[in-house]
Amino acid sequence: MTPSQEGGLAMAARALDLRGGTSPEDRDARSRAHAAYAVASTSADGGLTWAPMTLDPQLPNYYVKGFFAMDGGAA
Repeated sequence: MTPSQEGGLAMAARALDLRGGTSPEDRDARSRAHAAYAVASTSADGGLTWAPMTLDPQLPNYYVKGFFAMDGGAA
């Protein structure tokens, strides 16, 4: 979660593809091989409520831990 350039807060998360099987290991293998985009949401009230999570084509999902922050020049 970070301050949004448009005001409020922004949050990003990895999206998992749960079609890969029934076991956690099968789903993990599918998600690693078919990662696409991350999901994002925004809050205008300090995090009390959030917009629905949506796939964001500007945020690639590499299925690894990432760093999500606001650029210092955008403040």
